Order: sequence, then C-alpha cells, then structure tokens
Amino acid sequence: QASRGADEWRVYLSKSGLAAPVTEGRWVFTEAAGAFAAVHVVRGEFTFLEESTDRFGRWLQCADATSPVIIEVATTSDWPDLAAFRRALLDRTPTLDGEVLSYSGLQGDRLSSFSTNASRHGSTAGPRISRLHGSTTVHSCNPRGIAAS
Repeated sequence: QASRGADEWRVYLSKSGLAAPVTEGRWVFTEAAGAFAAVHVVRGEFTFLEESTDRFGRWLQCADATSPVIIEVATTSDWPDLAAFRRALLDRTPTLDGEVLSYSGLQGDRLSSFSTNASRHGSTAGPRISRLHGSTTVHSCNPRGIAAS
C-alpha cells in the first residue's frame, strides 16, 4: 500500500449544492448547478457510509484501499441532460490488466499504462502523472477534466 497511518480510502461528496448521488454499475453520479460529476471505483466493492457519520456530506468508502478512483466532471452546457452524461460514461469501462490501468475519458484523453503500483509513475496522452506517496487525496489533475488517484 502507498499510504501509512491513513484511514480507509474514501471520496467525499458534499451535501451542499450537490444532488443526492445515484449509483449505476461502478459509477456514482451527481450534479450541481452548472455541472455533472461522476466517480468510478476501479477495483473492489464500495459503499456510502451511514448518513449520520457526517451531516455536511457523504463518504463513499472503497473496500480496496489501493483502488484507483476516476473522477469525471463536465459542464451542463456540454450535455443535453444528466441521463446523456451517464450514458456516455457507462459506455466507458476502465481496464485493469494486472497493475496497469487504461481509461479513455469524455474529452478524448487516454489514461494508459497507469500503474496502480505506487512505486512507478503512470502516463497519459498529456502531462505525466505524479504520485504523492502517503497521500489519500487526488494525486494529479489533467486540465481537461480527468483526475486519477
């Protein structure tokens, strides 16, 4: 594992300004004024912790503390509605071949040869992804909307 002294691997979704998340397959979808967002847990089970654990947001907990998480965000002006955004993402399935993750995002960016092993760097069609060892936050953000952790 890449992190020490950290709690389980979780993604926080605020309740303020975001619609209640909807899970479809391995994707979790939500929307806010002007934006759609989706989270994909690549490996292992995931669940939302009980509502009582945080009155301001929801925690999506990953059973596999080393699972990559893909976050896609788009403006509502790019899509007719949330259903169209959802359909587009449900057609995109990340592949995991051993420790190597590959994924093509909504903007045409390709995340390829991304190592889920914290000892190596991954690569994208754009800038190199840097790994921040020991961090449980997003490690890198592509300026066109793909974040990989």
